[in-house]
Amino acid sequence: MKIGWIIKTDINGNILWEKQLGNGTRMWALDGIDKTPDGGVIVAGVCDTLDVDWWDPFIVKLTACGEIEWCHVFHTDNDRDYGMKIKALPDGSYIFLLKDWEVNPSNSVWLMHLDVNGAIIWEQRYFQSDTLVSPYNETALDVLPDGKYLVTGTCYRPDSGQVQPYWVWPMMIMADSTGEAVWEIPWGYALPFPDWVNGEGFQSIKTDHAIYSCTSNYHGPDPNYSPCLIKTSLTGEPVSYHDLIPNTAFGKASTITRLSDSVFFIGVGYQNTSAHSTLSVLKTDTLGSIIKETILNHTDFIPWDAILTQDNKLLITAWNFIDNKYLFYLWKLNQNLDFDSIYTQPRVYDSLCPYPVTSSTLYFQCDLVVGMEEPVRDIEKVKMHIYPNPGNGIIHVEFPECIQKQTETKHLTVTTIFHKWYNDSDMEVFDLFGRLIFRQVVSPSEREVLLDVSKWSKGMYYLRLSNGGTVVATEKVVVN
Repeated sequence: MKIGWIIKTDINGNILWEKQLGNGTRMWALDGIDKTPDGGVIVAGVCDTLDVDWWDPFIVKLTACGEIEWCHVFHTDNDRDYGMKIKALPDGSYIFLLKDWEVNPSNSVWLMHLDVNGAIIWEQRYFQSDTLVSPYNETALDVLPDGKYLVTGTCYRPDSGQVQPYWVWPMMIMADSTGEAVWEIPWGYALPFPDWVNGEGFQSIKTDHAIYSCTSNYHGPDPNYSPCLIKTSLTGEPVSYHDLIPNTAFGKASTITRLSDSVFFIGVGYQNTSAHSTLSVLKTDTLGSIIKETILNHTDFIPWDAILTQDNKLLITAWNFIDNKYLFYLWKLNQNLDFDSIYTQPRVYDSLCPYPVTSSTLYFQCDLVVGMEEPVRDIEKVKMHIYPNPGNGIIHVEFPECIQKQTETKHLTVTTIFHKWYNDSDMEVFDLFGRLIFRQVVSPSEREVLLDVSKWSKGMYYLRLSNGGTVVATEKVVVN
């Protein structure tokens, strides 16, 4: 798909205006979209503007009038990277979900925190401790009320006795507000259930008591699988699973929307044993028991995404490919899963724009964010630099370009890379006996300090830089 297509509709689904990214000569494929606090839109996807053989993630910020405010392409040489999902945060910054964002190609999943202008604050890679896990596809990113981030998708991991990651499992990652992994699991790999629960993971929701995800449950050895609802504890332990429509030859539950803590809307696509294909929405309880099913279409495709409107109506989308053309569908249903009424009362749209918004094709040049080696590989980025060293008068202390923090959780070691300094840091100097002889608070804007050591005793000293209570850099200096 070459053209990114952004459509705004009225309350009845009629197109108000549409914006196309590019004219189709180069690829601008969209996968993520969210409304920003200023009434604009942020979109994310993948493009081939720099090299048709190697794709790059991109993000575009649109104003409330549908015009481009800024755009960034995240580039690495000779590597296919993917922009998957993006969410706007209340402070105007963004969380960006990426696939394979690194110089050396491999299956990997990343989160980036971007500032209001799309510059990288920090980046975090997941599943680094379990080398047997190979992330395959990241399909959902959720920002939770407590500020944590929840990623849902699919990964490969070998079963017991296997070497290569042949089996596919739902994948879930819970990260805190700084990107550090709270827990990460290939769901179904090690379960207290008599049968395997493996397959693809699509979307998740969080209630006050658990996390529920929609998946496809593969039933081996026969190649049939069912739409499935799985339950995970808030601490990352698998709890239960339920095949929503059992005994299907093909079946995937691909969207899940929370109406309340006890009622969900789940979008499914399945094919029964008579090869009859159905795309529908299920209203279920937390056990996966179906309260009602509304059939939307008879197609081999599955629902693509779903949201609740401000008045708790369900919007659900899907697409199809017929006669060499893409067809896009949008349905609106009420809480009883009946198709919503047509509204006739006049409404005002685009009130934040001082002029009428019209449909157009957007042509633009994006700023380039060059792919970065992980600072653990480029050690100079996370080091303090001291000169002259040895010294006996004024010495210069240059602070690291990036902050790299390592923390231990219950199951894994987490490395978070911060590309910007947003908090004060502490620089401390100790002598060989461990006595603190100097301390200075360093603001984020200070990239260098001058240290007068002319009155210090000759010998070796240790400089320690701490940020948020974590030591991020140490260096030795000799006073002669």
